[in-house]
Amino acid sequence: MPPHYPGGPQPGPSRNRGPLIIGGALIVAGVIVATALVATRPGSGDPPAAAPTSSTSETNSAATSSASAPPTASVAAGPSYQVVPQSTLPAIADVSRLTGIAMSNVAAPLVSPSADANTTPPSCMSASDSASQSTWKSARAMAGQRYIEGTFDSYNASAAAGLAVFAGGADAATSLSIVSGSVRGCTSFTVPDWNPKNPPASWTVTDVERGDDHITWSTTAANGWSCRRSYRVVANLAANAVVCSDKSAAGAAAALTDFVIAKATKQ
Repeated sequence: MPPHYPGGPQPGPSRNRGPLIIGGALIVAGVIVATALVATRPGSGDPPAAAPTSSTSETNSAATSSASAPPTASVAAGPSYQVVPQSTLPAIADVSRLTGIAMSNVAAPLVSPSADANTTPPSCMSASDSASQSTWKSARAMAGQRYIEGTFDSYNASAAAGLAVFAGGADAATSLSIVSGSVRGCTSFTVPDWNPKNPPASWTVTDVERGDDHITWSTTAANGWSCRRSYRVVANLAANAVVCSDKSAAGAAAALTDFVIAKATKQ
């Protein structure tokens, strides 16, 4: 069961390992029945195991300080969109095409943000999961979904994508500031393993690329398993994506956020 999907570090391929953990709070994929959430306007690795998460006052204060950075004018400006977030999620065929991975299973949509990742240090929480409480709690509506190559008990790759609809562009831009501050201030972190008998899982943060309306980065586990991540904001919309595989197409995570944003802005 993925904690922290669509965002956090996800567990690696395994055999008969039971519920999957995506590096954050324990979220039961499929426990939430999707409902159409309409934004009234202006109001998101795999192979190594990632972990259960819990939010703390220390974590929340780290997010608050990250959010203090002023949003870029180009991100905050523009129209506001009325969107049903779930309607923007890519179909499994779209994910397979954009990532170059033959996805075979899809989880039930997640329609509320998961708890903040329990990272050490806490300031790395949004580098681990960019679609948690600290970034998407204030959104008017959100939806995210996870896609698997294989089965949920034994798989070789996974991806996730999501969309949040905020009250206005300034709120969406603030979420980007939180994510960007966390990612750029983090070089490595640990999260508790899904199995409490195991030591915490270690991840490094690399390949950070920041633009006016987006940021992309990689998180890589100690055994070499890597997840490419993307977060993009347009007007009052924020999209996130993660692709965890050693065979994904170049730019696959950014392609997913672009796809979600394109669908949202055409509605």
